[in-house]
Amino acid sequence: MREKLASIARKAYHKGVDLYNVNIHDAKWLKIHSKQQNVMKAYKYRNYDSNIKTSLTAKAIDSRKKDMYIERLLNEGTYTIDKPLVIKNPYKISILTLLVVFNTKEKCRIEYTVKGQKGSKDFTAGDGKYTTRHRVPVVALFPGCTNVIILSAYDKNGKEIAKKKIKVIVEKIDRKIAGNIEFSVRNGESSKEFFFVSGGYKGGAYMFDSAGNIRWALSEIPMHYGVYLFENGRFLFPELRMRRPVYGNAHSVVTHEMDMMGRVYHTYYHPKGFHHWACEEEPLGNILTVSSSLDDTYMENVILELDRKTGESIHELSMNDVFDETYVTRNDWVHLNAMDYIPEENAVIACMRNIHTIAKISLDNYEIKWIMCNPEFFKGTEQQDKVLKPEGKIDWYFQQHGVKIIHEDIDGNPDNLHITFYDNHAVNRRPVDWYDGDDESSYACVYTIDEKEGTFRQDKRFKVPVCSTRCNNEFYPKDGRMFVMCARLRDNEKLGCLSKIVEFDYESGEIINEISLEKDFFTAHCTGFNIADMSEPLPSDSECFLGQLYEPKEVNDYKEAKDAPVMPDSIASEITFRMMGDVMQLKAHDHDIEHIFVYDDEKAYMQDFTDSTQPLEIFKAQSYFVSMPLDEIPVGEYRVAVKYKGEYYNTPYNINITTERKN
Repeated sequence: MREKLASIARKAYHKGVDLYNVNIHDAKWLKIHSKQQNVMKAYKYRNYDSNIKTSLTAKAIDSRKKDMYIERLLNEGTYTIDKPLVIKNPYKISILTLLVVFNTKEKCRIEYTVKGQKGSKDFTAGDGKYTTRHRVPVVALFPGCTNVIILSAYDKNGKEIAKKKIKVIVEKIDRKIAGNIEFSVRNGESSKEFFFVSGGYKGGAYMFDSAGNIRWALSEIPMHYGVYLFENGRFLFPELRMRRPVYGNAHSVVTHEMDMMGRVYHTYYHPKGFHHWACEEEPLGNILTVSSSLDDTYMENVILELDRKTGESIHELSMNDVFDETYVTRNDWVHLNAMDYIPEENAVIACMRNIHTIAKISLDNYEIKWIMCNPEFFKGTEQQDKVLKPEGKIDWYFQQHGVKIIHEDIDGNPDNLHITFYDNHAVNRRPVDWYDGDDESSYACVYTIDEKEGTFRQDKRFKVPVCSTRCNNEFYPKDGRMFVMCARLRDNEKLGCLSKIVEFDYESGEIINEISLEKDFFTAHCTGFNIADMSEPLPSDSECFLGQLYEPKEVNDYKEAKDAPVMPDSIASEITFRMMGDVMQLKAHDHDIEHIFVYDDEKAYMQDFTDSTQPLEIFKAQSYFVSMPLDEIPVGEYRVAVKYKGEYYNTPYNINITTERKN
């Protein structure tokens, strides 16, 4: 009898209705039903008829259509709290999420509880809004098992007026995204509930709780630097395989602003691309990130400020223009890897790995305000007068990462500036005479800068296993805890894991918890969920796409492309073609695609990727999509040709560009 009931339950579940009188569907159902939503105000695509078989729907358009359909359901009053609509992973990327949709007769606020299991406590959340239209973003689910969610409705007097129990099974997490998480030391309760981990070469983006259970994950892998988390719970997701050839490491040129539900608010296009780090100047303000210069051979040396509303570059500051040439001895001579912003001064604190330096730089006049480094390093340079004077004992740091401003006053002097950073304590990229020879440890550091006196001091130093690259810290003065994110352990085979997160008592230096992770990462953060933000619909009339990709140019001389032989199968097998909205994309190895042409009998447009070369073999092995925007190319029927590894070829592909987009 039990097996029969279980069979009935499974059949009902797969039909979209479970035994708890709930309409359960998934992202595929939502996509089918939202397909006809008109997003023309934010959708500037024209129609492209092409025999290129693979065509992707842009994530921003997909999110916008789905949100518009949800709003339509709420307008129609289709679902109630007694029989709600439950959509699993509605935006097809945030695995451990549900969207619960229903209307109520009277205004009330909804709170939900995900019942704890596997040692985790109950998780309770809500958006705090009183309304009759409810779109409830349910997060922090458990993968690969049955989740029990209790919905409660409260009136303005705090009285519970309705309750609904939902049971939902969500999918398992793929091993390529996250692996085992174990506590190697556990001496007490963690002061934080969730840990957000992303990046690295072995994993994706995911969150786990203080019991070590995964509670959130993305099904797609971002760029190896991971996603860039903002204060309001949104983040930037840089596409892994949409890049731009540069001198050195090719960076992602397509980046999405997402929330934890996986909704895309905007997609940012940038001609150079981003790497390593991004932060907001203020909540929902302009974005600061790091890139490479293209007018010379240097990489990972540029600070970019992007207008949040347009995606256009406001500032592009190259470190080659800020420092003299003393240490410009390699193309990756400075290696910017992190920044934090000071809004009152429009200045950044920047971390520069390959010159063992942390510096404050004004974005108003591009002036170095101060440099924190061993004064010996800059002696005799044009910057020597900018170097702060050390006070007391300093254990010098080497090839550091992840500088972050501590905004609380921790020494009773509100004029002082406090920072934390991860001292990787390695000199393989920039050997120096004062290296102490300690190659068995890395350190989490807290420093105080007295800007008026031009001095700095070392406050705290926490010893952790050595990590040669990456890593960051987070210090919480009110909790008295320092979290050290050891992203890629050098001695991982000996330690039995690729990375660790270590929670210290700040005053005593005692380890409270040490978490060992099977996968490596790039950064980790203590964070939570912004339920209120995720419960709001996306703006239906704002731009989906901001910024501009590297644009093709009209060319007069294209005879070599026009008269080129048809690409043989042996070459065609090395290149992948696809369309993504207004963009044609070709996948091959780094710098192998030199030119892309679209042409007819009278005109041709060429995308040129020969403005850089690859000086480093390690990056030559990378394979990714390069992009050719078609939005500015006139209406017409075009053939497609390429210059690949020095040879011209006509491809079997054609593109017919028309003025109207098919709905």
